[in-house]
Amino acid sequence: MRGVAGIPREVRHTAMPFRLLSWLAPALLCVVALLQLGVTSGSLLSPWKLGGFGMYSGVDSIGARWIRPVLVAGPGELPLVWESLVEERPDLVRAARAVRSWPQMVPLARLGDNLLNESGVWADCTPARIAQAGRIVGRFVRPLAQEEVRVLGCRPLPVAALRLEVWRYRWDASSRRLSGEKLLEAGAVRR
Repeated sequence: MRGVAGIPREVRHTAMPFRLLSWLAPALLCVVALLQLGVTSGSLLSPWKLGGFGMYSGVDSIGARWIRPVLVAGPGELPLVWESLVEERPDLVRAARAVRSWPQMVPLARLGDNLLNESGVWADCTPARIAQAGRIVGRFVRPLAQEEVRVLGCRPLPVAALRLEVWRYRWDASSRRLSGEKLLEAGAVRR
């Protein structure tokens, strides 16, 4: 028996599921995009994660986020350079990338605790670095093994705590400038 437009009725009924399936992939893609945009706008998750929808819509990429460590030693605070602290610790580099992607309090505090308490002695190697360079350089404070402190000409620091801050770039359209915005801060105390 012939149906509409000369197509047998049996063929039309079997083609209907295939037509619905052809809309399933675009519908799922739209759901994933809306979910990712909702999660990244309501949390600190980088727009480059969960599918990457919206990743080119701003300056907030994982590379535009950084961790600023501040060492609480003696009477004051010493801001440090993150890369110099973890250059020989690939486990901390991976953990830091995860924290920069989605800053959360517990992983950030765990990262600070690992860096502060598993690193040996904190030492100020600035005088030794100036003697090597022959010119003024920034503060060079880093964790060292106990036997390395004297060999390198560094002096141990009385470290009480370490504070880690996660920052990102933000574009201010009114002033047409990039600025830094602190996303999260966590501290670790010396055991």
